[in-house]
Amino acid sequence: MRYLAVIGLFLATGFFAVMNSAPARAEKRAFELTIEDTKIVLVENQSFHTFAFNGQVPGPLMHVQEGDDVEVTVTNLTTLPHTIHWHGLLQRGSWQNDGVPDVTQKAIAPGDSYTYKFKADPAGTMWYHCHVNVHEHVAMRGMWGPLVVEPRNPRPIEKEITKDYLLMLSTWVSKWADRPGEGGEPGDVHDFFTINGKAFPDTQPIRVKEGDLVRLRLFGSGDAVHSIHLHGHVFEVFAKDGHPLPAPYKADTILIGP
Repeated sequence: MRYLAVIGLFLATGFFAVMNSAPARAEKRAFELTIEDTKIVLVENQSFHTFAFNGQVPGPLMHVQEGDDVEVTVTNLTTLPHTIHWHGLLQRGSWQNDGVPDVTQKAIAPGDSYTYKFKADPAGTMWYHCHVNVHEHVAMRGMWGPLVVEPRNPRPIEKEITKDYLLMLSTWVSKWADRPGEGGEPGDVHDFFTINGKAFPDTQPIRVKEGDLVRLRLFGSGDAVHSIHLHGHVFEVFAKDGHPLPAPYKADTILIGP
């Protein structure tokens, strides 16, 4: 078994499986997102008030091809302002769509909608997240989701991949669970740790077969550094922060930071 690691910069349950079915030519891709006050269950009886994209944590997977013209209409159904930052995208000629409040746009007010338009560039494992009060909204309100941009010309090893999974790692501070608009303060102690919004034993297994070439797309979407280890297997780190490495390397344990 071989594991190809792709480290991200930073379906409501389980693992995201990515299907490589993007068309050969660039197309227009349109998405709609709502931001909703949603309570999710991390594990057993531990719930958490989130500002969830389309009512789920992580937010929906956006799967496009390099060069696609992407349009995302966002409607804010909460009582607080929000934006979306498209983490890792270059925004050449589209800086107004970078999602930085009071710099590239005014935050999306409660009840309002805003449409982002940008080119899917570069290819790689990216993500999207709120850019308002990130220490609360991103770190403990679940305002993040995966964005995969398939390369127009994949490298040979990418053509061999048989299983493809996304794992978004996050931390939570239970004292703020039912206090939206608060939290993300210095000295907060994380007491719940999740993969794709679920803590053990509610996390889902990664199911593979002997001989599979497995790609794990790892995201640090919270405030902590995580050590990821595969018992009995070795990672081959192929890409980092959305870009293939010129010299991939093998690792027993990988550190994933915010």
